[in-house]
Amino acid sequence: MKSSAIMTLVIASLFLFGGADALAASSDKSNKSDKSSKSSKSSKSNKSNKSSKSSKSSKSSKSSKSDDDEVVVVPPEVVSIPAILTNTISQGSGTLDLLADVTAETLQSYITDSGSIFLGVDLNEAANGLESSTSAGIAIESAVLEIVTSDGSFSFSDLLTNTSADILNSAGTDAYNTLFGTAGGSEIAGNSTDFSDLDDVLKIQDVSFTGDIISATVRLEFVDPTGSGANEDFFDFSGGSEQFALVTEAQATAIDLKSYTAPEGVSFSASSPPGSPEPWWALVLLIPAIQLYKSRAAKK
Repeated sequence: MKSSAIMTLVIASLFLFGGADALAASSDKSNKSDKSSKSSKSSKSNKSNKSSKSSKSSKSSKSSKSDDDEVVVVPPEVVSIPAILTNTISQGSGTLDLLADVTAETLQSYITDSGSIFLGVDLNEAANGLESSTSAGIAIESAVLEIVTSDGSFSFSDLLTNTSADILNSAGTDAYNTLFGTAGGSEIAGNSTDFSDLDDVLKIQDVSFTGDIISATVRLEFVDPTGSGANEDFFDFSGGSEQFALVTEAQATAIDLKSYTAPEGVSFSASSPPGSPEPWWALVLLIPAIQLYKSRAAKK
């Protein structure tokens, strides 16, 4: 065989065997790349699963915290009557917000039962002039109960007290409802629940309305006397603030039966002013007189 042919055969063999090795190396690299890709995907999948589990765990933790932090709503205390009113009447006029101290439901039931409101008063007059620690008084210009309900607004001013007096003011002399008591307020101070020592009671009657109560106030105006007589001196307003309480009808009855005294020269009537309806307690006091009259008539 010629030397050139032998050389050609050798070169071809080297090329063939070298190409096979190259192809084998390429195949190994491809297999490694596939394995690496699968490993990477598996790692990502594991991470995703772990992230998902972590997210679920976080949500569960938040839900647990939400349950722990849940706010418990405590219903408001239902205040019964009698109740001391927060608002007072100072310098002769002011407004009593009844719902500042009792709930609308309590007040509605209270008014529905009697058709009236009973305001016990603790006078806080200055002990000067004719007023003293044992006897003091004020006169009422007006008392208006304003009630707003789901059906509208209602106003009531049918006022009754145990006593009245003629008093001179800028408009002339007129008869006014009066309240008696003692100078210096102490009967319902603080958180007292004993209302039997209140000075006097004023009643607003014939209270009738429809709907549910939304607001309820009493606007009070006291008489500002202008004369220099005994009545004008005694029934003026002075000193501190007059304090009030919502009381029951039974408590109002007990307070109303107290006796009243006035210094010499002061004149008053044991009834409401002329034209006012007679208070219920006046009818009760008439019963013994009627029975006595019938007994004497029978003997004749």
